Amino acid sequence: MRHGVEYPLPTESNSNHVMLEGWEKTYSCYFNKALRHHIGRKEVWERVPGGRQTIYPGLKCDEAGWVDIMEFLHHPWIFEHEKVRTEDDGLVGIDFREERVKTMIKTVWSEFQEKNKIRIQFLCIVLDSTFDKPDDYLKNVMKVGDDIHDIIAKRGEVFLAPIAVRSPGEFSARGNDFRLDYGRICHPITTRIADDIHFCYHVTEFENVTGIIKEGLRPGGHRGGRTQVFLNPFVPWDKRYKDILGGQLTHLGQPRMVLAFSVHRLMSLGAIISASGQMVVNGNVPFSEVIAAWYQANNYEWERLYSSIPASSNW
Repeated sequence: MRHGVEYPLPTESNSNHVMLEGWEKTYSCYFNKALRHHIGRKEVWERVPGGRQTIYPGLKCDEAGWVDIMEFLHHPWIFEHEKVRTEDDGLVGIDFREERVKTMIKTVWSEFQEKNKIRIQFLCIVLDSTFDKPDDYLKNVMKVGDDIHDIIAKRGEVFLAPIAVRSPGEFSARGNDFRLDYGRICHPITTRIADDIHFCYHVTEFENVTGIIKEGLRPGGHRGGRTQVFLNPFVPWDKRYKDILGGQLTHLGQPRMVLAFSVHRLMSLGAIISASGQMVVNGNVPFSEVIAAWYQANNYEWERLYSSIPASSNW
């Protein structure tokens, strides 16, 4: 049986931080972009060296965003586009496939340690104590041997192999492309979650405010792209925005607005919560739902413009 890859958990004396090499960081960016913006599309445009754009096939997925692992490991934009690693020529044999899966796992673990953010979810075959004996597929394809029960006895369970991958983050689609069912990706917001979070926030450029006042927050914004409205449980200046969500400050150097909403009220609009901790709404969020707003010009301090929240609230 082939051995997989394992990374130790941090301890009091050793952080056991997994560092990425340059080519692994490049792969990580490609993994993330492909699973968020290439899925459910017949074709995608991407830039290649020299600045010109080239058409690549998109990635097939189901309504929950899962992409077959074999299709992902053969995605030409990731593994042939810039030949990130020169010794991998795109002719994917079993050793290369195994190496690519290990690279994916390593980038996920490293970025989780560094940014507290999970970029890839794996759907895996898992064997535990209820497992009897391997069938022909497990023997011939997955190379499961007679020693599997000894391994299970030592570890409790064995993650045998990923069969599909997806991103827990936001996705984009345009035109008549396939649309995901976020009800199969996210989780319902319970009253207890709403009581714990209270509020959620949306950051936007100031130039978008007029459109938001007229039409509300629209899926994909006013430029198109994303297929739902996304809101964060922390404001951008809250340390937890980056530490917990792994969020990055966007629109830097431009006048920006932060709009606040009540999680309890958004529940009536069918809001759900993603694995990355964001609130997701299928459809417009009316401007009338805004309960507070802040403005920032040219990276100066944030100024509160409006608030309907009682002073006694736990803001």
